[in-house]
Amino acid sequence: MKALVPYRPVFIALTFLLLAGGFFSVYRRKEACSTDSACPTSAMKALKIALWLATVTALILILLPDLLAVGI
Repeated sequence: MKALVPYRPVFIALTFLLLAGGFFSVYRRKEACSTDSACPTSAMKALKIALWLATVTALILILLPDLLAVGI
């Protein structure tokens, strides 16, 4: 694993880029649902929850080596 340490900033940047793409696709403005079609509100809610869980997990994993080095 020490061989990948020099690439850590690249992996962190890639993680933030992918999370930003996820937030853009989930939270961008969409056209209002017509009365004929059902709005996928429960699916969107599940996507938002999954996206926020992935974001919190990524932040914890990114900050964990720094927190462990300090001794917290």
